[in-house]
Amino acid sequence: MRRYSTIIRRICADILIVICIFFFTPWVTFFCVTVALFYFKNFYEAIVAGVLFDMLYGISLEKFFHIQWVTTFLFLFLYFAINHLKRYSRFYESSQ
Repeated sequence: MRRYSTIIRRICADILIVICIFFFTPWVTFFCVTVALFYFKNFYEAIVAGVLFDMLYGISLEKFFHIQWVTTFLFLFLYFAINHLKRYSRFYESSQ
């Protein structure tokens, strides 16, 4: 039963992130994705959220070397950085 509750929480987090992408400012989306990355193990949906965000709102800016996929790269960086930091965190080890 515990496995299903984790899946349900993960689905609810996915729905919340999609709602944030469509209706809230980007900072709310970044905060929700960061919290979900810390809370869930291997939260690949963050990368998908970055792709969706860039497909909807991404424009190439000169200050980012004309790359349109800035949010996707940001979420990729956050994914790997947070997964690396979780190995050294006492809080994350005790919650597993």
